Amino acid sequence: MISKAGSIIFTASFLLFILGIIAYLDSEHLKHVDTTNFSMSVAAGNEETEAGLFHSSSDEGDIMQNIVPIYEYKLIDSTVIEGYRVETYREYEIFKNKQGKVIKSIPTSNYDYIRYMVYD
Repeated sequence: MISKAGSIIFTASFLLFILGIIAYLDSEHLKHVDTTNFSMSVAAGNEETEAGLFHSSSDEGDIMQNIVPIYEYKLIDSTVIEGYRVETYREYEIFKNKQGKVIKSIPTSNYDYIRYMVYD
């Protein structure tokens, strides 16, 4: 059994530990993480970028600020195999501007399969 002094020390240590975690999570370091930007290789002049957009080098910053990539799975096949329905989904990289308009949709090599038991 823990003595009263040991119990108080343990409780105080635990509370300080919790306060430290809360202070870290509330720190400015974590508040300014920007996850909306992604890297694009930008060619000079009026050439095409990896995202497939034509631009002049003067509006390079505008393109970087207005395009947001989204990864999304789309159903491409659904079959019944040995009493199971197997659905095949393919991942697509979708580029949208800030207004939500789809600029480009590129299929990736990632697939996902979901299997459901078919009850007759």
